[in-house]
Amino acid sequence: MRRDYTYLTQFRAGADLPCLARRPLGGGPVEVLVDLDAVAAQEGSSYAEFGLTEPGPDDRLLAWSVDLTGAELYSLRFRDLVDRPGPAGPGGTDLLQRRVECRRHAVSSTS
Repeated sequence: MRRDYTYLTQFRAGADLPCLARRPLGGGPVEVLVDLDAVAAQEGSSYAEFGLTEPGPDDRLLAWSVDLTGAELYSLRFRDLVDRPGPAGPGGTDLLQRRVECRRHAVSSTS
């Protein structure tokens, strides 16, 4: 497994929503991977929130999810960071939408 980057979420000057970026471990410029302002604008929404943001073990693929309504319904997207460099607006491929739920079940000790 190789990790050549530090991943961070930051706000750009004048932006309402954050972007996901990375910086090489040895130093260097910050590379914007996903700009939520651009994603929201492309999707016609004023709201966007990151859910999952997980780079692949070799820093070549990024899995990320976004909620565009505030209903906690996240679209999971993947982005190829090698063959499609540069900041993504909506970029990547929508694979699924699933409502996040938490359920509680009491386990009884009676037989």
